[in-house]
Amino acid sequence: MIRSAPLVGGLVTAILATVLTVQPPGRADGWHDDLDVFSRTLKSGQEAFARRNDVNAFDTEIAALKRDANVLSDAAITLRLMKLVARIHDGHSHVNLPLFAPFRRLPLTLEWYGDELAVTSVAPDHTDALGLRVTRIGPLSAEQALAAAAPYIASENESGLRAESPGYLTTVELLQALGAADASGVVTFTFARPDGTRLERAIAPGNPLRWSLVDALAANDAPVSVSRRHREQRYYWFEYLPEARAIYVQYNRCENDPVRPFRAFAQSVKEAAESQRTDRWILDLRQNGGGSTAVGRPLLDSLGRARRGPVFVLIGGHTFSAAVGAALDLRDRAHATLVGEPTGGRPNGYGNAKTVTLPHSGLRVQYSTRFFRSVPGDPAALEPDVRVTPTLADVLAGRDPVLEAALVPSAPRERSRAKAAGTR
Repeated sequence: MIRSAPLVGGLVTAILATVLTVQPPGRADGWHDDLDVFSRTLKSGQEAFARRNDVNAFDTEIAALKRDANVLSDAAITLRLMKLVARIHDGHSHVNLPLFAPFRRLPLTLEWYGDELAVTSVAPDHTDALGLRVTRIGPLSAEQALAAAAPYIASENESGLRAESPGYLTTVELLQALGAADASGVVTFTFARPDGTRLERAIAPGNPLRWSLVDALAANDAPVSVSRRHREQRYYWFEYLPEARAIYVQYNRCENDPVRPFRAFAQSVKEAAESQRTDRWILDLRQNGGGSTAVGRPLLDSLGRARRGPVFVLIGGHTFSAAVGAALDLRDRAHATLVGEPTGGRPNGYGNAKTVTLPHSGLRVQYSTRFFRSVPGDPAALEPDVRVTPTLADVLAGRDPVLEAALVPSAPRERSRAKAAGTR
């Protein structure tokens, strides 16, 4: 794997012409103010800033950005700030990836399934790439592109990097910096069809507000797995699965739904479980990026005291922050078996994030303010007891092997315990 890629052909000249352009009067002063706020906020607010950062290197980069603000583009400055914050590998400390200016986006979405990067949705004029595996992004292999983009992504481990990277790998200015996009922002993707043949498509940036992306599963007419039935529910939902006599709860945010507070939701789950035979509980935290551990306590308390049958918790690369803490609580208090992939959040780590908006650019910068230690040592992730990695073929066929592993009658209630978890 590589950390950077050579610029090819005339791309060096083209990018320099874009970046080294005299900017409007007063713009540099605005960036100077932003850089002062950025530096002052992180130094005073981020937990253990001086211990976790190379302060001299940090100050040198801020000074360089101030000196060159009049000739660097907004995108170039933003990318360097992203890289500066990401150095400490704290998922709660990052420059938020802007959806719009100063960046442009490509009209497709990507997702990693193990070591396969796939197209999960795309603009209508590129539907022949839908559901295909990405083999190259410009001159880079998918793995090379991931490695080259990694320094810009605030991730805590390999699972978190793969979970967070797809949005970065469709950001034009970052791909230009990696040598994967041409001067106009067009990126040539190479895709692999199931029969082994290749498809090349030159994809240009567009306005996300005008996109009408086609979803891979919808286009494929695949059956809908239980875990994808209520994708409009952003916070949490549940369903009783009669064949397995199981309660399935998808818990996507450790936050209260404004329409249905979690305490009321937990009571509905409890009543549903008591009204019919329930032999097992399944809590899906695979899309849960965190929030507050206190939100989910009513359900955790019910499981710890009154539930019947084994509990299974589904985890993966998007399981982060307070969701890692919820998985730990379920493992320790309800003797839950963890199924899936390693979490994207470290077990012991920084949290209680705050956000500052830079006054000139509008960039949102998040930083952690507290360290949490939940387990001995320093494990990189909360590891599953039963490891299951979905493949692209599974997803396109409408299968969910992680959920299936928790539903099989012989699924073990107890496994060796991975000593990793954390609360935020």
